[in-house]
Amino acid sequence: MKHAVVKEGELLVSLGGGYFGVKAARLGKECKARTMILDTNPDCAAREIVDVVLTGQEAIEAGLVSLIIGDAMEILFSILEREVPQWIIPAVPGHALGKVVKSWLTMKGHKVASGGGLMREVLADLPNRLVLSADEESGIVMSSYMPEGMRCQDNCSQLGICPVTKRKKPAAMYELLEFSVFEAVDYFKIFASRQFEGVGGVPGPVVKKTLEHLASLTPPYSLAIGTSCRCHGILSLFKVE
Repeated sequence: MKHAVVKEGELLVSLGGGYFGVKAARLGKECKARTMILDTNPDCAAREIVDVVLTGQEAIEAGLVSLIIGDAMEILFSILEREVPQWIIPAVPGHALGKVVKSWLTMKGHKVASGGGLMREVLADLPNRLVLSADEESGIVMSSYMPEGMRCQDNCSQLGICPVTKRKKPAAMYELLEFSVFEAVDYFKIFASRQFEGVGGVPGPVVKKTLEHLASLTPPYSLAIGTSCRCHGILSLFKVE
């Protein structure tokens, strides 16, 4: 599957060079993509796999992994100005795409407040047994079909029933998150993540289109940004002024 969707020579960008950044680097090298790892730490875990350290947006050959040192959000915005990655790997701690959106809107001059008093209404439409955590101050909800303390089966391909818990999954988690925010916020985007042997990726064109759309909106408004595969999800809630 991964060879069918990660194309040779295409651009793969990982936000972060830690544990999942290492997986992204190996994926990019195996699929002969042009891989960029973005991290503030020049000695991040992915450094062992990196072929070249870049100081800016120099061109990179297919099959090579590069490291660009600096703020991942700022570098990503710079990359998007000249080329749209095939895949973006959210590999920084916390909700990477929530941070991307907040940084983007802040850069556009908007005041972005996390939480915004939206939590209660969102949780009202999300099954309680699937909520791992919900923090009102940060506005972040983490949800999963897998109970806390249990581990998913490696390379799981089961869609309807979890092979570990035997729990039925009547809907994908990204569908449940969409339902939970549909009436609670003015605007929302749930990024459906594709899994590549332990690391998730979101299509770069979808990320860019979302950022462009958000830039066209007129505040004030409430906003929900989520990232989710079929079984796990994370949601960030904002008020934008």
